[in-house]
Amino acid sequence: MKKQLLTLCALLALGAGASDNLVVNGNFANGLKGYRYLKNGSTILHTVKDGVLTITGDEANSNSKGYVSAITKMATLTPGQKYLIEATVTANIADLTDKDAKIMIRSVRGENSTVNYLGLDRINLDTKNKRIYSAIVTIPGASERNELYIQTKNLADTDTFQVENIRVV
Repeated sequence: MKKQLLTLCALLALGAGASDNLVVNGNFANGLKGYRYLKNGSTILHTVKDGVLTITGDEANSNSKGYVSAITKMATLTPGQKYLIEATVTANIADLTDKDAKIMIRSVRGENSTVNYLGLDRINLDTKNKRIYSAIVTIPGASERNELYIQTKNLADTDTFQVENIRVV
């Protein structure tokens, strides 16, 4: 645990000095420019106000595998290198039963073959206060390109999942 904390502190210090966020429009300053959305028949609403992405689902949103709510391209990440992924999240979820949200780097090989998903996969939807989530990830050696995925699962029409300041450094 102590070693992990020291590694995180070192990466945070590195990230603080880095001027370039490797996520395209990770602060949503340009709304949803650069993002694309996927859904499987249900309505998923995406809005951006003051640099905050709000994702709202609907009652028909019941795909047990979840929905990839938004995807954006990233700058090239070096295989074998460690990166810090960080995001500020707020959730307003009425019933937590079988609901989930993740922010991940998808490493891809070839046309569209997933090598791995890395990142923030333990987001607590029970908190209504802003919370910063971070993780250190190592990009797999077989990766040729990477995308940032924001995934939600089973959000109802009264639920909101808010994300701001997504960074990869």
